[in-house]
Amino acid sequence: MIDSHAVAQPRIRTWPGALALVAAAQALPWFVHLVGLPGPVLLPLHFAAILAGLALGPVPGLLNGLAAPVVSFLLTGLPPAALIPVMAVEVAAYGGAAGYLAHRTVWRGGWVILATLAAGRGAALAALGVGGAIFGFGPAAISSVLNGMLVGWPGIALQLLVLSAMARRLAPVRRG
Repeated sequence: MIDSHAVAQPRIRTWPGALALVAAAQALPWFVHLVGLPGPVLLPLHFAAILAGLALGPVPGLLNGLAAPVVSFLLTGLPPAALIPVMAVEVAAYGGAAGYLAHRTVWRGGWVILATLAAGRGAALAALGVGGAIFGFGPAAISSVLNGMLVGWPGIALQLLVLSAMARRLAPVRRG
């Protein structure tokens, strides 16, 4: 465990960086759809939230993840309204987990991204479990998360490659 005083401040100023990454969370899916690639395959919305966590820390990462699906829906109509609550929980977990792991633990690079991806999918499963208990939808909704991993494997692979390198680059400088 690392003392919080031993962690340097993030390299990107928090509010301007957070706003830029919310904009990136809108630009990445827009670009993916513009060139005719399917969002569920490349998972562009996840990139910006994970990057926000890596660059800015757990709270800005979590808030970016909460805001990204909502703002995207308001601007573009995607993701579909029914998916927003689960996506907001999932993408917020990506941002928060990436920020926590990169800034508050000794984990680096690919380990941060692997654990982040597991946390996000786990949060989606938990949100669907709670939603299922409240609204009565069954195992098919939960299996959609697992199916999403199969469909989204190219995006997951890109996240592991690109964001692992960025996690190493954006790692807070340790003092002491």
